[in-house]
Amino acid sequence: MERIRLNYVGSDLPSGSYAQDNRQFLDGELRIELTIARPRDPIDQEQLQDYLSSTRAPLQPMRVSVPTRAVFAEAVLG
Repeated sequence: MERIRLNYVGSDLPSGSYAQDNRQFLDGELRIELTIARPRDPIDQEQLQDYLSSTRAPLQPMRVSVPTRAVFAEAVLG
């Protein structure tokens, strides 16, 4: 009521819409669930290097890089 009476003078509302206002703070949670199948058992007389190559190959495309705080802030906050 007071803001309306004062015609929003001194309020911290953005001058435009909330969507146009720059974000200054971001807070929340992020939950990631990942399920990876257990590798197969080694075959009798299989060389260790051959076993590791065949069981790790499917994971190669899944390499994930985590951005630095500055890169994340620039991408999210602009």
